[in-house]
Amino acid sequence: MSTKILSNTGYIDWHEFTGDTLVMEITPKDVDGAIIPYSLYTAELQVRAKLKDAAPLLTIPTEDITLSDTSWTIALELTSTQTILLGAGNFIYDLELTDSTGEVNTIISGKIVLTESVTRKEAVEAEDD
Repeated sequence: MSTKILSNTGYIDWHEFTGDTLVMEITPKDVDGAIIPYSLYTAELQVRAKLKDAAPLLTIPTEDITLSDTSWTIALELTSTQTILLGAGNFIYDLELTDSTGEVNTIISGKIVLTESVTRKEAVEAEDD
């Protein structure tokens, strides 16, 4: 039995501050509107500055993405450290699910807009003794 995921990718733009944690939680459904059995998939999210960039700035692998068959959600987060390292700017991302046969479905994509935070964690400089 194969689950056919909706062919229409959801577009979600995220707006956050550098240094904040960005939590993404979605509940995609199949073409008939049924919840997808996520345990049958692996997932990956990539963030790039521009679509044609060869390498992603950030990759969130399956191990860091929660695919829950009990809450019927896909959840992941960009940590405060990751948003600091990305820096202020506009980025693009997508989240793909891959089934056991290798079929890939992009579930969501969009922009991540990070604005410089007013409050910053100051680096503690080592004192010379």
